[in-house]
Amino acid sequence: MTNLPSVSVIIPVLNGASTIGDTLAGLTHQLASPCDTEIIVVDNGSSDGTPDLVQKFPVTLLGEPKRGPSAARNRGLYAARGEIIAYLDADTLPTRRWLVEIVSPFLDPEIHLVAGRLMGYRPETPAEKFYSRFYVDREQKDASATHFPFAPSANMAVRRSAALAIGGWDEEFRVAQDMEFSYRLLREFKTNIHYQPSALVFLRTRPTDSDLYRQAFKYGQGRAKLWMRYPDVARWNAIRAIGIASRLAIIGMWPLVASAAKTAGRASEEDVLFAKYYRSWNYWSWRGFATMLHHNEWRLD
Repeated sequence: MTNLPSVSVIIPVLNGASTIGDTLAGLTHQLASPCDTEIIVVDNGSSDGTPDLVQKFPVTLLGEPKRGPSAARNRGLYAARGEIIAYLDADTLPTRRWLVEIVSPFLDPEIHLVAGRLMGYRPETPAEKFYSRFYVDREQKDASATHFPFAPSANMAVRRSAALAIGGWDEEFRVAQDMEFSYRLLREFKTNIHYQPSALVFLRTRPTDSDLYRQAFKYGQGRAKLWMRYPDVARWNAIRAIGIASRLAIIGMWPLVASAAKTAGRASEEDVLFAKYYRSWNYWSWRGFATMLHHNEWRLD
């Protein structure tokens, strides 16, 4: 579509040989794409043959030796030529009109940051079903959050000029980097995030319990890092600590409540299982949060 701005799609990847082929196949079969489009894959030191696979597609392959998704995204950002930068992860599957839908809001010059919609891709295991129900398809809520509204890096688009104006991605953040990036951009440009539900991407979620809880721990670390970086936004104090402790106590009781509701015919076995996973997710997330507050360093790399 000739009236849309030029766009660079950037995908950071580390050992993504099992998934990135599907991501790139989806990108190269888009409908009604902007005429001036480039796809940039930034390899972050893969050892599983990812670069060889990527080179089979009509894309630009770059390397970034500094580990971390923020460093890889910056490598692509500074090399890109598009007016709009669209980001995907290497384990996503964009729908056929994703690109035109994520770019079209930028016809409005007042829009600087767009969040697309994420849905879990064919969740089968209990861990996948929990994550798909709890943590994806909530982008509209995340885009208007009270403290740190954000567009998810697995499905976002931003004006390149705006991204460069704030210095790109903060490479100290290994997790929650999209929250930190969004915060600085919204603060700099006094704007809001535009949510675009028609820009749909499917996300492969963590299949095992251990993968899920590891992810929760890392997410908790990322949120703590944000609170430490921006204490004026989300102050940590005794009142907040008591509130969180109370909430965790209630969450700890949810499986028992759900089981009782199931016995009374008011809940399903799936509801009981979700309550158990939700309790475990919160345990590992807040454990990661506390670990970052105490040590001020990333753990479980």
